[in-house]
Amino acid sequence: MRKYPSIRKFRRYRELINILIKYGFGIIIEKLHLLKIPFRKKKKIEYSIPVRIKKILEELGPTYIKMGQILSTRPDLVPLEYIKELEKLQDEVKEEDFEVMKKTIENEIGNKIENIFEEFEPVPIASASLSCVYKAKYKGEYVAVKVQRPNIKEQIYTDIQILYDIAELIEKFIEGSELYQPLKIVQEFEKSIKKELNFLIECKNIEAMREKIKDERLLIPYVYKELCTEKLLILEYIDGIKISKVDEWSKYVDKMKVLKNGIDIILKQIFEVGFFHGDPHPGNIFILKDGRIALIDFGIVGKLDDEKKYYLLNLITGIIKGRSDKIISTLKAMGSIDRKTDIEELKNEIEDVIDTYKNVPLKNIKIGEIIETGFDVMRKHKVKIPVSFSLIGKSMITLEGICHFIAPEFRLIDSIEPIFLEFLEKKIKFNYYLKEVWESFDRFQHLIKEIPESFENFLNTIKEKNERKEIIEEKIEELTGAIRKTGIKLSISLIIFAVLLSSIILFLSNYFYSGITGFIITFILLGILFLLILRE
Repeated sequence: MRKYPSIRKFRRYRELINILIKYGFGIIIEKLHLLKIPFRKKKKIEYSIPVRIKKILEELGPTYIKMGQILSTRPDLVPLEYIKELEKLQDEVKEEDFEVMKKTIENEIGNKIENIFEEFEPVPIASASLSCVYKAKYKGEYVAVKVQRPNIKEQIYTDIQILYDIAELIEKFIEGSELYQPLKIVQEFEKSIKKELNFLIECKNIEAMREKIKDERLLIPYVYKELCTEKLLILEYIDGIKISKVDEWSKYVDKMKVLKNGIDIILKQIFEVGFFHGDPHPGNIFILKDGRIALIDFGIVGKLDDEKKYYLLNLITGIIKGRSDKIISTLKAMGSIDRKTDIEELKNEIEDVIDTYKNVPLKNIKIGEIIETGFDVMRKHKVKIPVSFSLIGKSMITLEGICHFIAPEFRLIDSIEPIFLEFLEKKIKFNYYLKEVWESFDRFQHLIKEIPESFENFLNTIKEKNERKEIIEEKIEELTGAIRKTGIKLSISLIIFAVLLSSIILFLSNYFYSGITGFIITFILLGILFLLILRE
């Protein structure tokens, strides 16, 4: 990472220390050996620790606000009581002087604003910690122009250096801090913020989302990528109402319909497409008057391949069926469990969580509570959860909160259950098994093809060094021929195995005719193999 002048770092340290003392964290300053604080009369602290941390981040400015917002999407790293406060962090900060922002825009597009845009409103429609958003007109269409604040990258990188220093001191001097993994938190923040500082990544995410998810109920803004740069993003302007303003949009659209469509769209993104919005909080969701749901801010997205979908399915199934052994085996297969983890203790805690909800009626179960408790257990035992799983967990918690806010009687779990049973059990399991079969077959096929050639090369080396050349040549030809015949039979056997396994999966997944066809092909191949053996 680039180094910045020490004077800037020193001033930032001083500001940080003063704010920590102000909110009652002076004892931490002393424990970290940053400063010896003289005795002073203790002030009564009115707020809880999560609230105080939120206020500290707000006062420290853009880097820390953004860190809090990013951490609010990571229940694997931060307890839910802190996440609830971090979600309240206001990203509305003082707007930048328009002349300064105008200069940035013109530097990025390489032209004057008036030569590119037919209209450009100088007052931003949104002013966030990293950027300002303006409304303009481009090629006859209204657009949103997202511009990165000048010098914000340098400021953030300086703050990240300080955060690394503090994280190392916390792990060194504060007992029990390893539970919260401060260094890992800073590392994850650094990875996320670097992506958010490059608007071309968000541009790519939006285009991928538009390509992968074709749904008339959903609006993903069009990107004018010919003008986009690392610091400039030009999007279709969304003329909608924030989902939190229920009284406004419910005049045009039925609330229950919006909720059902929203849940269906998000679950489709996660489990069918495997590419989803990573931070669907109320500020990023708009309702249009025609009933469509619009999403904005694609700086954070989650990805799930077939393997991760399968693991997620096993974890959910293990929870629903009360199978702690299935959960443990899945975590092991994922490589999530540390060698030092006490497996028995982890299993007992998982069983305690399962027992808590075992006899509770489905209608009384809150998804957020289960996810919160589960992540607490995982954090305690240092179980490494994929970032995509954390984003899904947070999305479900947020979604449940939005549903309750809009219609308290609406039960999220009632909507998820049929989708889980009908879609996940059949499609995900089938796709995963089929992929595994063909990958195994492909590996074996390459191995079989290489055996004769490798063995022949080995024998040729011996042949060259052996004086009895003529005798060995005859034996080599016989042996090579035998290996090739064996290779053919092994290839056929592997094909039979692959077709048979696929047929069984198809049959069990209620694709009866496809399964029967597979069985017929299997018997034909078995017959060919049997004839080859008889012929020899």
